Amino acid sequence: LGSLASYLAQAEAYLPDTDSWISNMKTTRDAILSSFYDPEKRTKPEFNQKTLQQLNELQQGYMDTYTSMHQKARLGVNDDNRKKALSRDDRLDKLKKLATIGTMHASQLVDFQNRLANLTPCYSFLKKDLNATPVCPHCTFKPSQESIVVPVGNRISKLEDDLDKLYDEWTNTLLNNLEDPITQERIDLLTPEMKNHIEAFLKARVLPDPLSDEFVQAIREALSDLKKVTVKVRDLKDALLAGGSPFNPGEMKSRLDAYLSQLTAGKDPSKVRIVLE
Repeated sequence: LGSLASYLAQAEAYLPDTDSWISNMKTTRDAILSSFYDPEKRTKPEFNQKTLQQLNELQQGYMDTYTSMHQKARLGVNDDNRKKALSRDDRLDKLKKLATIGTMHASQLVDFQNRLANLTPCYSFLKKDLNATPVCPHCTFKPSQESIVVPVGNRISKLEDDLDKLYDEWTNTLLNNLEDPITQERIDLLTPEMKNHIEAFLKARVLPDPLSDEFVQAIREALSDLKKVTVKVRDLKDALLAGGSPFNPGEMKSRLDAYLSQLTAGKDPSKVRIVLE
């Protein structure tokens, strides 16, 4: 029984503590050990056969559970092709270039790229691989170390939607910043070539294709007087709560004004752009 017992001991470490298989395994283990330490029960002819059957059922249950989790966590061929297409999307390349502009919310792009990179493919896994080892020999997937709330195919779909939204948001952010009266004055001082890039963008209302380095430099120059101020949600919450006591709308407005004044001290408010993170 030692080989199966060792297998199941390893398997226990690989599944989340909240999984029903863990509870079933512990209950079965306690019952087996109780019989094992009782000489009268241990020496009965059917003890070995019954125990072996219980351990085999646990192993099969683990293999079913692990295989289901592996399918939810790892990209198959079709989903991996979707990931590759998303990684090569022209819009993503444009956002990478725009992220070099100081006023853009670059952390949004970093978060998107991290979520995309964390999607791992594994085409070769078969349930029978778990006969020899309780972990996938191809990708060493350990469910206890990964959060598998949503199937990987759904996460790809979410990323596709998020790229659409992020691209539109950044386009609109640039348009709004460039149409600001303060920025318009700055645009008039640019070289004719840079001014042409920006005016063409403002007229078309869509990012140019391809998005050239000259265009990015023109945007950077036009927005150079704008100052980005990053506000952390946690810090904003602390500033508004101010000790956690209840407050009326007037007090909330006063606390917000005081916090913003602190953040923008020494800066021209008309040139400040606040980014919430």
